Amino acid sequence: MRVTLGRATTNNYTTDDPSVSNSHAYIEFDDTHIFIHDTNSANGTFVNNIQIIKKEIDLTNQIKLGNHLVDNKLLNQIIHQQKVALQTDFTKEFQELEPVYNQYIKNLNKIDTSEKNRLILIRLVITAVLMLLVFLVFGKPSYMIFVGLVATMLTNFLIKPSNVREKKEDIQLNLSDDFVCPKCKTSLANKSWKYWKKNGSCPNSKCNATWQ
Repeated sequence: MRVTLGRATTNNYTTDDPSVSNSHAYIEFDDTHIFIHDTNSANGTFVNNIQIIKKEIDLTNQIKLGNHLVDNKLLNQIIHQQKVALQTDFTKEFQELEPVYNQYIKNLNKIDTSEKNRLILIRLVITAVLMLLVFLVFGKPSYMIFVGLVATMLTNFLIKPSNVREKKEDIQLNLSDDFVCPKCKTSLANKSWKYWKKNGSCPNSKCNATWQ
């Protein structure tokens, strides 16, 4: 894979520095090595202040094209984009999405459990209060079953659910941001991780990402 550097706008990495040639240098890289090549530039290519024709580098090195100091962060982004553009097998990256989806399910279940426990607690409190009042007023335990039914009806009628829907929507929005195709970032949030695992590819027809 190759990234070109120079002043011409056709390059992958460009600068308007006049000391940089139109086609100044290029970088070749694979999964383990990165080499920079000078292309007979007018003012030379330098790695850690040493002029080079060809040299293996890493992106902690200081790289200069003529008088221009290369932005290593930007260059790294360009190299990463090149790798992703040519990559089709995203099995490893897709596997990393499984805990993201599992955490989403856990968060949904936690909200449901919390709401269920809240309503049970409220129902118990209302029941206890009504039972105490009935016992103090009538002194007849036989009314207790009736009191329990009344308490349940009051709870269902008077106690409205907390903002469960809003909480779930917030979690779903977060999932839409994080649970995406590793290549094109198309959201996968409309289906489960197991569904996409079985499907084996991105739903975006313009994306060629696959996984196993």
